[in-house]
Amino acid sequence: MNTLLRLGAVVFAFCTVWSSSVLADTLTGTLVSQWIKSQPAVEAFGDKHESTLSPYDANIEKQGSLSDAFKQGVVALKKTGLYGEFEDVIEGYGFDSPEQWSQVGSQIMMAYMALEMKKQGPQMQQMMEQMQAMMNNDQIPAEQKQMMMNAMKQSKNMYESSKDVPQADIDAITPYLPQLQNLGEDSEPAMQ
Repeated sequence: MNTLLRLGAVVFAFCTVWSSSVLADTLTGTLVSQWIKSQPAVEAFGDKHESTLSPYDANIEKQGSLSDAFKQGVVALKKTGLYGEFEDVIEGYGFDSPEQWSQVGSQIMMAYMALEMKKQGPQMQQMMEQMQAMMNNDQIPAEQKQMMMNAMKQSKNMYESSKDVPQADIDAITPYLPQLQNLGEDSEPAMQ
């Protein structure tokens, strides 16, 4: 699993709805640092409660948008009765609530994704063109074409969403890129 997806999986597991109405006004270096520092404790929390939370993983992962996935993460915490315990964990890192931690996490994730999309813009366009050509190939089974279409749609949605990320958020995470990349690599399983 690549770094961006692993980082996203960590965020998705515990985040709330991502919309302009719930995002912090400005992402700051302090918030980014606090969020990064919280990750080992958040991962330990997830490991400790894996069997309780795992029934919700499929529902979170199948969401069509980030906002739906984030919403399902908090729903899972509330349904399992783990919301308060998670709140205790993240309060130790300067966050007032799982919603605030989630807001910061979603802004970090979106800013990180925006940077990646900017780097991969030309490659992404080429990949989309290649996938579209494959869609026109009669020798590819319909089921495989549907999977490709879904992947194309998700990639396009991510790319479009990344255009709306405030430059201030991108600037806030830029000094922390090595830590964000290491965070994903450190928590990435060897084999999946």
